[in-house]
Amino acid sequence: TLSLHDALPIYESVSAFHIFFPDPWQKKRHFKRRLVQRQRTDLMTQKLVKGGYLYFVTDWLPYAEFGMEQLCATEGLKNRYEGFAPHQKWRPETRFEQKGLDANRVISELMFEKV
Repeated sequence: TLSLHDALPIYESVSAFHIFFPDPWQKKRHFKRRLVQRQRTDLMTQKLVKGGYLYFVTDWLPYAEFGMEQLCATEGLKNRYEGFAPHQKWRPETRFEQKGLDANRVISELMFEKV
């Protein structure tokens, strides 16, 4: 199994990163483990082709807000929408999404494009 850290150096250029329901690492002392954070979004942006995108979906609103801050601060990325993205009908539904819906959590989606 490859982690994102292992996989990123392999690719010269990528057209999209889809990040669906990653672990939100809810405790502040664990935020450094979150997948969507500046050091990683900077690296993903370097690997994206122009016009490529990063699509992030979570059911944990504090993580969605944190992700929005991190992605807005990532040089070379631009939000495709004003705020959160609408639901993308082509996106597969996951069991993690269903767990979030069952717990009455809002599903938040972010879509940022490399400019």
